[in-house]
Amino acid sequence: MRNLFKVILFMLILPKIVMAVSVINNKSILISNPILVIDTGSHQSRINRNLIVTSDGRYLVSASIDKTIRVWDIKTKKEVRKFLGQIESGINGTVEAIALSSNDKWLAVGGFFGEKGGNDSSNVGAIRIYDFNSGELFKLLISHDNSITDLHFSDDDAILLSSSSDYKIKIWNVDNNFQLINTLKGHTGIVYSVRMLSDGKIVSVGLDGWLLLWSHGEVIAKYKHISILDSLAINNDKIVVSGQIDQQIMVFDNQLNLLKTIESKTKPFALKFSPDGRYLLAGTPEYPFYPIIYDSYDEFSIKGVIKKYNDLVEGIGFLNNDTIVTGGGSSNDIYFWDINSLKITGHIASNGNSVQAVGIDNNGIKWGNTQEGSSHNNSNQLEYYFDLKKSNITITEDLQPTSTRWGSWSLSHRYGERFLYNDAVLVISNKGKEVARIVRDGSNGLRHLSYGFTSDGLIISGGNSGFLTAYNREGEEIFEFYGHTGNILSIAVSDDKLVSGSGDQTIKVWDISKLKDMRPNINIGFLTTLQEGLLKKSGIELSIQEIMKLLDDNGGSNQYLSGKTDDDRLVLSFFFDNNGEWVIWTQSGYYISSKNGAKYIGFHINHGLDKAAGFMPISNFYDFLYRPDIIKLTWKLGSEELAVTNSKEH
Repeated sequence: MRNLFKVILFMLILPKIVMAVSVINNKSILISNPILVIDTGSHQSRINRNLIVTSDGRYLVSASIDKTIRVWDIKTKKEVRKFLGQIESGINGTVEAIALSSNDKWLAVGGFFGEKGGNDSSNVGAIRIYDFNSGELFKLLISHDNSITDLHFSDDDAILLSSSSDYKIKIWNVDNNFQLINTLKGHTGIVYSVRMLSDGKIVSVGLDGWLLLWSHGEVIAKYKHISILDSLAINNDKIVVSGQIDQQIMVFDNQLNLLKTIESKTKPFALKFSPDGRYLLAGTPEYPFYPIIYDSYDEFSIKGVIKKYNDLVEGIGFLNNDTIVTGGGSSNDIYFWDINSLKITGHIASNGNSVQAVGIDNNGIKWGNTQEGSSHNNSNQLEYYFDLKKSNITITEDLQPTSTRWGSWSLSHRYGERFLYNDAVLVISNKGKEVARIVRDGSNGLRHLSYGFTSDGLIISGGNSGFLTAYNREGEEIFEFYGHTGNILSIAVSDDKLVSGSGDQTIKVWDISKLKDMRPNINIGFLTTLQEGLLKKSGIELSIQEIMKLLDDNGGSNQYLSGKTDDDRLVLSFFFDNNGEWVIWTQSGYYISSKNGAKYIGFHINHGLDKAAGFMPISNFYDFLYRPDIIKLTWKLGSEELAVTNSKEH
């Protein structure tokens, strides 16, 4: 029985293996774990808070939770190269922090580099050290037990500092092959930011509200704020910190004496001084989305306010003392600004836009890119319609709100006790009485940005960083949908499909026909449609647990049946650029596109945790993967595997 079932499973996964091998043979390339990704030539998701300019002023370096680091020629405003590392599905591979040594030799990169929910967390807090000039991954630093939140090189490039969600700070000796010197333990929550002062002392801030000053591994001074401290900047004689909740920026001297408190007009997040230390720039993640410039030579009075963006602006930096750089908004554009006139002097434009509203019918999808305000039930305006039968885009004016009521049941959101956002808690009520609540924090998406009921009374909620989850009405997690990298801004449901729109500029359609059959808190999923058919024909009657045992003698963790890696629910992905080009693709890489749309997708090629990754355009495999028939059948049948099986050309 064991051998028979393994033969059946091999038959199921063989097409994907053969596809990879045939590509290897045709192109004479060793491909290890190719992952289909979208690459628009610009950032698709939130740009991280540190925009870096090289010492010669030629290049700008930006990082994003879209798992890429991009290097831009400042003169031409064109991308010149990317830094890629190992990624997997979900948040695995998300970049949250970068630092460049002042001599432009080393690029340090951190984020979430492990498997979410995996037993082995040793790589989650890994730090990648790249040779900035060659692009090669020089070394992998493994010591932190959780994701990296911040990285910082000392002024003389001798020391690298790292902070983490494991509550620790680590000090690395750059000159001695990045050897770990010391681990600082003093915070009682996530350490959000860390810096080294000119005298060698270290300052740090965290979730616990502490600002700590360190010397020789010991805390020598500290300041306790009433709420979270998440950002930090230093100049020659001042330390500046901020916390979003109370909208304050505080200025300290180098002994942590409080000199001034600034009541911010925004929720300040990300702080950076100009090279000469005069101007302080503050980004923001929430409305009003106005980066603000303060003049430290004039009691930190407001020098100017940038009122360009319509969404979060966390990416900030200075090209020089006279030019500001900001990155963010719904399309993740990067702008250069004259600090005196606040006129735009340069622009790195995105090719796509965040998806603020979605809709679905039998023939295709609808979407809108205009944010008209906070919309937790997908009530922003729909603007476009794509008909899969005709493969064309038309204009639409429609609304398709997601229901937050199901019979006597209702959904609402509110603040959490310790959390930054007013939608951190999703409240489930029946007949007006609270039944359960779902709390989100940094480990599961922070916010309930878009939520509603399915026709079966299950709950779908989308959060930050690609978290898209199904719950029952008791608040128990049923299923997590992996695929997005940006915030889930909109969802809509039909009887058997879920469509989601994201800040990563993509739209995804999911099969939800079997969600009602799933049970909570079970770490194994269910068979794919094709697997079920093969088993039925074989006459084998086994429970899921028995199947797992047959497939895997090491605890039943086979990836083809594991709920947390089951990608069979993802039906199709869509990307539409700002010029009418588009591409639609399946999980395995079958696609259809407009004339130039295929340039936006390709295979991310992992070469291991300790090596740089590569990228290969999907157009290299046009003859094999361009399959309009499979795309249309996948939409009709709700499954790529069934589409391949039923295709006349298969």
